[in-house]
Parts: sequence; C-alpha cells; structure tokens
Amino acid sequence: MLNKSYMKLSIYALVGNLVHLILSYLLLINNQLINILIIHVFLFLLTLITKWLQKKLSKKNNTSPMIFLAINIGRMLICVLFLLPIIIGYEDADKWYIYHFFFAYFFYLILDLLSTKKLVL
Repeated sequence: MLNKSYMKLSIYALVGNLVHLILSYLLLINNQLINILIIHVFLFLLTLITKWLQKKLSKKNNTSPMIFLAINIGRMLICVLFLLPIIIGYEDADKWYIYHFFFAYFFYLILDLLSTKKLVL
C-alpha cells in the first residue's frame, strides 16, 4: 500500500506537471508538450526511487550522511545522462527543452526538500 507521503508527492507532482503543460501551451506556444510530459515522468520516477532508497537506508542504525549525498549525486548524474543526447546534438531549438527540464528538475528538488523537512508533504 502506498504511503501517505507518496500520495501527497504524487498529487503535487501531477499539479505541477499540469501547470507546466498549461503555461507552456498558453505562453510559449511550442510543440514540446509531449517532451515536457516525458521529462516530468522521468523526474517523478527518479524522485520516487530516491525517496524509496533514502527511506530504506534511514532505517539502518549506522547510516552515514555520505550515503544520502551519494544518492543525490547519483540522481544528478542520471539527469545528465538523460540530457546527454540533447547536449551532444545541440541545436538552437533545443534550448527550450533544456529550460523545461531545469524548471521541472528544480520543481522536484523543491518538492524533495519540502517532503524531507515535512513542511508540506
């Protein structure tokens, strides 16, 4: 069964995704809506896996804070690998894809911070 915090995270992620899609459609009028959806699904799954790993490791008594740092660095490296095909074949039109990715990445980073501090989630 899903934990209450995972359900809240899912709801906030869904709302953030919808807001991002609507704003992109109304303000930017670009054809990248499916790409934005793919970015959000990727980052949401990455956030869930990260939360699961952190929760599993925090149950151990002798967990070092360096492990949590390594998980976050690993998440950043996975994001770089996700963007690598766009970065390698960079064209001027790809800058919007990268902007959308970083907007979504920081959104999920803020959600992660808020859920870690138990402020909202």
